[in-house]
Amino acid sequence: MTLSISKRIAMLTFPALLALGCGGGSSPFDRQPVGPQPHQTTVSGNAVKGAVRNALVTVSPIAGGAVGEPIAATATTDVFGDFAITGTQSLSGPVLVELRAAADGTSSMVCDLPRGCGGGMGFGDVFPLEGDFKLRALIPDISGGLQGISLNIFSELAATLVLDGAGTIDGGAITAANNQVVGLFDLDGPPFRLNVRDPSGDRFPEVDADDQLASLLSVGILGSVSESPRHDIGFALEGFRQAFLNAGGQIPVAGETADDPLLSLRRILTEALAAAEDPLIRERMREEALDRLRSRAEAAGALATDE
Repeated sequence: MTLSISKRIAMLTFPALLALGCGGGSSPFDRQPVGPQPHQTTVSGNAVKGAVRNALVTVSPIAGGAVGEPIAATATTDVFGDFAITGTQSLSGPVLVELRAAADGTSSMVCDLPRGCGGGMGFGDVFPLEGDFKLRALIPDISGGLQGISLNIFSELAATLVLDGAGTIDGGAITAANNQVVGLFDLDGPPFRLNVRDPSGDRFPEVDADDQLASLLSVGILGSVSESPRHDIGFALEGFRQAFLNAGGQIPVAGETADDPLLSLRRILTEALAAAEDPLIRERMREEALDRLRSRAEAAGALATDE
């Protein structure tokens, strides 16, 4: 019987494949991964209330109306407040990104107030943070990506409404709180996407007018509550956060109409404008951002006078 050429090739090839599967060789099929492979989840961004340095950043999933345990991977902010977390745990739905000062007291923050932060600390100087300092951001759905996350005072205020309030913790509540905060300050985009920058740093002149405006309003919040020495700044911001929560996430235009004197949009805008017009910042400001800030401050003053 004469074998066809194709059958002869098959007879030669089959033993060869067997030989590859034994001894020193291995079949290409043996190298295929077995079972599902873990995803790489990357979370990156920046933490600024003044650049926050050497602070711990964690990521926690939210499911069933509760915040879960943080994923194993963490990060520490650098001198610019930048961080990047890469983990193998697959995330979906809403998440909490949280920064806390290091327990060993090595975290610090850059003073972003032109008039200084007390205790001899001037604009651009670095001072230590107390252990209870935190900045949080709630992301309603990670389908939009977890890169470029901003941890700032506005994201913290929105997180306060959801996490420290009495409502449900889910994507809808997170979106509502984020919208409430940006609407209150008339900002462009959700708080965790605001490109807030330290006005004393080299990156501030590079951001657009929207982000410069947000950055100066952040300075204004600190200025409106910071009349104490530098080591009390964390305490002062915590007082503002609690007052904001107690007021249902509202800030009256005039402080005298609020139940808590810490809450005054007029005072925040006044402090923000004073910072923007200080020579240390003025030359680095975009004209559009400065004009918009002046307009808002003037409007808030006029409204307060008419009350």
